[in-house]
Amino acid sequence: MRVVVDTNTLASGALVRPSSPPTAVVDAWREGLFTLVVSLDIMVELARTLAKSYLAAHLDPAIVVAFL
Repeated sequence: MRVVVDTNTLASGALVRPSSPPTAVVDAWREGLFTLVVSLDIMVELARTLAKSYLAAHLDPAIVVAFL
């Protein structure tokens, strides 16, 4: 199954908050339960979102690079 996921869901899922719906979506993708489909526009928006001060303060830069 191929799935397009909203940028905000991906960004929230990167925070790895146990039992949150966005984390469940990202975990399912990482477990291979679906193929994530993204466009260049989504990747650019995700990178920009993860660089925002609130998220950047909660994420290790290495995690952001690996996530992207």
